[in-house]
Amino acid sequence: WRELGALVGREAEAETMIADFAAQVATCRQKSAAMPRRPGVFIEAMHREIKTFTPDSLPVWVVETAGGRSVAADALPASPGVIVADYGPERLLGIASEVDLFLSQDGAMNRTDLETILSRSIYQPLPAFKNGNVHKIPEAFISRPTPSLLKGVEMVAGWLGGIEKE
Repeated sequence: WRELGALVGREAEAETMIADFAAQVATCRQKSAAMPRRPGVFIEAMHREIKTFTPDSLPVWVVETAGGRSVAADALPASPGVIVADYGPERLLGIASEVDLFLSQDGAMNRTDLETILSRSIYQPLPAFKNGNVHKIPEAFISRPTPSLLKGVEMVAGWLGGIEKE
């Protein structure tokens, strides 16, 4: 954001945006630190292939900032610099009991509708599916380095808060 601000001659506005974003992230982190536990979250990047995101990706950052824990912490990129990772049904079923919240990225990379996701038999053993904690989240809210990431954090925090009350 700083570099973009410099490119368009709006350095002061960029610094304000950066400071506002950092302050909002700090507030989100304070709230999530007060949670009694960090619910497990699986983030589906691509439905058909059961792909997720690597630990260093923006979607995982959103989940962690909101107070969740990526259950796919062992996800490795297919190649250097790629944030999408194959996970596969066996690995997902191996951690099934940890999946309190299932998120499916909604956008160009994953256009699968919620009904199709909910009907997939491989996902049925996951607690998130048994408890109705399956949601689509716009790609722009979890995968784009813009202030809209805060909307993603807010959405995920709301869903996690519902899990804590169960």
